[in-house]
Amino acid sequence: MEGVGPFCTLKDLAVVVLLILIPLISPNSSKGGVGFQAIAEALGLAAVKAAVAITAIIAGGRLLLRPIYKQVAENQNAEIFSANTLLVILGTSLLTARKQLFMSSDYSENY
Repeated sequence: MEGVGPFCTLKDLAVVVLLILIPLISPNSSKGGVGFQAIAEALGLAAVKAAVAITAIIAGGRLLLRPIYKQVAENQNAEIFSANTLLVILGTSLLTARKQLFMSSDYSENY
């Protein structure tokens, strides 16, 4: 069974992405192509924002959350531990939404 499997699906997805990018990369596009430089700048800015956010989340987790979780673990109460984890998840998602680092592009249009 050639042509069936996860790698073929990935190849198909890569082709779709490339077909979408071709008109955007073209500087002489009649539909207002933005060119490769504009796409590269936008992707670079997004990568920097993501790297800063991930670094801040990891550093905050190490410095702030470790002592809090240690205190919660000493209580040996599963409900408090679960509630604390839920609050951390909600807080992290709120912070990423405030910095416009959304999990979905649909959310950014409705925010």
